[in-house]
Amino acid sequence: MTDRPNILNTILYGPPGTGKTYATLRRCVEICDGPLDESIDLDEIRHRYKKLVEEGRVEFITFHQSYGYEDFVEGLRPEMGADDRKQEQNTGFRLVAEPGVLKRIAKCASLAERQIFQMGLGDPKRGDEYNEIFSESIEKGYVLFGKGRDVDWSDDAFSDHNEIEKFIKSHPDSNWKTGDPTMIHCFRNKMKEGDIVIISAMGKKFRAIGEITGPYKFSPDSKYFHRRSVRWHWVDESGRPADEISYSSGLRQGTIFELKKPGIREKLVDYISVEDKPYVLVIDEINRANISKVMGELITLLEEDKREGKENEVTVALPYSGERFTLPANLHILGTMNTADRSIALIDTALRRRFQFEELAPDPSKLKEDVDGIKLREVLTTINDRLEYLFDRDHLIGHAWLMQAETKADVDRIMRHKIIPLIAEYFHDDWRKVSAVLGDTDDFIQRKKLQRPPGLEEAEADEDRYRWTVKKEEFPLEGYSRLIAGKEGKRGSGESED
Repeated sequence: MTDRPNILNTILYGPPGTGKTYATLRRCVEICDGPLDESIDLDEIRHRYKKLVEEGRVEFITFHQSYGYEDFVEGLRPEMGADDRKQEQNTGFRLVAEPGVLKRIAKCASLAERQIFQMGLGDPKRGDEYNEIFSESIEKGYVLFGKGRDVDWSDDAFSDHNEIEKFIKSHPDSNWKTGDPTMIHCFRNKMKEGDIVIISAMGKKFRAIGEITGPYKFSPDSKYFHRRSVRWHWVDESGRPADEISYSSGLRQGTIFELKKPGIREKLVDYISVEDKPYVLVIDEINRANISKVMGELITLLEEDKREGKENEVTVALPYSGERFTLPANLHILGTMNTADRSIALIDTALRRRFQFEELAPDPSKLKEDVDGIKLREVLTTINDRLEYLFDRDHLIGHAWLMQAETKADVDRIMRHKIIPLIAEYFHDDWRKVSAVLGDTDDFIQRKKLQRPPGLEEAEADEDRYRWTVKKEEFPLEGYSRLIAGKEGKRGSGESED
């Protein structure tokens, strides 16, 4: 097995433009697949990251000031009754506990939290026609379901078991059987992404085990019209005895059932290696939300030794659903933090104890040394040295903004529309300090002395006032050299004092 980063909780922090987005993509792929070669192409990393997201192994969210516990863990949501879907007179609703993003991905990562279903896909004793269903499902990555063959169950109304039963009763000529509504409800509603499906063979054996990866779909391009996407973990067409997964008397006969027998999860570990399959929850801008409010009592569960199956495992009762909950040991939390928004020193101490913090600092060496005569590395280094002197190390300029600069026009554009406005924001429009950072010349910004308003006594005007503007015309090439040299206190001849 390839070694993977084994730190479960990490925060990547640094000023804007230090490559936190790229580092996040790369770290997610490394956590799931193992270390990457330094020379690997960025497009390859992006492609693999996208696949991991599609597989449900990586989830990306962004914290903000309004983000709360109900979004992150679970909250109460209104759910309309069956009559309300038909817009009849009854307008009542009930509040239902809905899982947040953490609870959802934790369920996908943890075998203990997953439901387990048994399904039949064809019959080995009934010839090639029935075995084709099994072969097609394995080859194309789904399970097929044949009850109510030509009925599209996608309508939202069918998320209610009673609505399925009501529909079936209103269509008596379709040869429905007593258990069909329950089986349709099981396949369409109860079965969730991340749940486990075991394919039985005549009840005495099982011949495939997979993980549900998608919602119900109506697909009239197959022998059976109803399907759920599956990632197959184990397949043996000849089958294995049912007692190997704790069913010594054999599996139940039928299309689909939920399996709840004690001990089955422990047996399935031999066929689905969850611990060897990491999941990642990426929390972008983790410092922008109230961490204590968002995580609540679950902040304790973040600690590695308190995860599921560990020596100090802790479970908590969730306030809305009442369910017992713990975090699986294969779920990584990867946060990003822009230090220009909030210093690391201000982060909740409880959060700091539970995360490893990795700084991503500006790295001028990643830039081209010379762009049309501009010493780009020295320009960035000089700007950041002055910013750290006048402000602090949390408010610097990242290298990423200048990495795509191929010409002087590119550098001018980035300076005019990104770097100078950000510096001005750092200093709350104190343009004297902005000017100092840029070399105290009129190469990039100009000032015009404002006339004292009439009626204002000279004694009341405590100091000269200026209008500061970023030059709209092309920045002079020599200006970048003067920025580096820093001709302190000597502005250029273009300054207007009128």
